[in-house]
Amino acid sequence: MQKNKEILRKVYKEIRLKINKSDKKRKSLEIWRKIEKMDIYNNKKTIMFYYSKENEVDTRLMIEKSIKDGKRVILPKIINGELSPIQIEGLDSLREGPYGIKEPSNARKVDLSEIELIFVPGVVFDKKGYRIGYGKGYYDRFLSKLSSNTVKIGLAFSEQIIEQIPHEDWDIRMDILVTDKEVIYISD
Repeated sequence: MQKNKEILRKVYKEIRLKINKSDKKRKSLEIWRKIEKMDIYNNKKTIMFYYSKENEVDTRLMIEKSIKDGKRVILPKIINGELSPIQIEGLDSLREGPYGIKEPSNARKVDLSEIELIFVPGVVFDKKGYRIGYGKGYYDRFLSKLSSNTVKIGLAFSEQIIEQIPHEDWDIRMDILVTDKEVIYISD
């Protein structure tokens, strides 16, 4: 099963690389437009984002808009090899962390139980809500610690959604997937 995940990870990283910058920007904006209309987003106050890398759905506008809207915004910071949820006041307070990803420079850690909504990155997602990440396990470990009430939304370009990916019993499913073309609500 691990070999199949590695193959999918490699193939979908390549697919994502082929999305040009202007399409990535347009698709990211379409994803944001869908999110800002969702009650599940509008009714939550404490939201955790990821800071997007070059080929991911761009979250910077989402983060800035959420801060302006008065939401409590959290980003992950790697501390002792694990993701830690840190509250931020703006993007200007971020510094480059491991893997070249910007993260909070402060350490105002937020209790996991306070996170109402989390946006999750991935290389590929399936229509049942399972994801394949980058293979380091940071998000898998982090998601397993969250309250079952925390809404998990996977962000992806439409090219990153497939029918089914291999998964283990312990893999955490997303509750919702948002792409530039659709919003997929996951049900059992």
